[in-house]
Amino acid sequence: MSVLFTRTLEIILFPPAINFIILATGFILLLSKWRKTAVTLIALSFSTFYLISTPWVAYALMNTLQQPHPALTPADLQRNNAAAIVILGGGRKSRAPEYSGADTVSKFTLERIRYGAYLHRLTRLPVLVTGGAPLSEAIPEAHLMKTALENDFHIPVQWVEDKSHTTRENAMFSQTLLTKANIQHIYLVTHAWHMPRSVDVFNKTGLKITAAPTAFATPSPLEKGGYGWIPTARALDISNLALHEIVGRVWYGVKTRY
Repeated sequence: MSVLFTRTLEIILFPPAINFIILATGFILLLSKWRKTAVTLIALSFSTFYLISTPWVAYALMNTLQQPHPALTPADLQRNNAAAIVILGGGRKSRAPEYSGADTVSKFTLERIRYGAYLHRLTRLPVLVTGGAPLSEAIPEAHLMKTALENDFHIPVQWVEDKSHTTRENAMFSQTLLTKANIQHIYLVTHAWHMPRSVDVFNKTGLKITAAPTAFATPSPLEKGGYGWIPTARALDISNLALHEIVGRVWYGVKTRY
């Protein structure tokens, strides 16, 4: 299954596209004998779209992913004997006009490399960055990460894994590089909501993992209390991320089993 086909499916099968597909199907069925089914579909589309657009639901979904791996504390770092820091790519910003039209790291990737740089300064451990070019881009994501870490954060990058297209491949190809360096225990840096799936696949490589999550999604003061039931674009985005990860984790489990 190509990366482009997978991305297309993700767009269609996740909010808000899936809600509008259900809504359109409902309106079409209104013109047929299936009027009860049509009304049910229309109500389902509106109600689910409202719920996932509210902060209360969005953060409830997100917390199912964030709670298993809490943020590291200074005491955690002192007790740990990891030998490297692995930072997962989180996408790119293509043809950024403010960088003369060159590709650069996305917001998600920037959040990850910033925390990886912070960990490096605390631990002085070598850094591995991982991310390929899933849409056949000229420069693999890992090279964009290396450039940002070295030029913007002044953090050296020891290894560049630039062939992977998925989280599973991040794990497999990173393990190959680390094993050659006789490293078996790592800090794994990615978003808190992405950590459960990442830990699952990295554990299967035989590496020992210490989760180093970053960029936790937390509600603002206005997203608490009664305001939590007011739909917002931010809440919809958070719900979409959470649903993508929840479904992705289930899909990875199914592929592993069969």
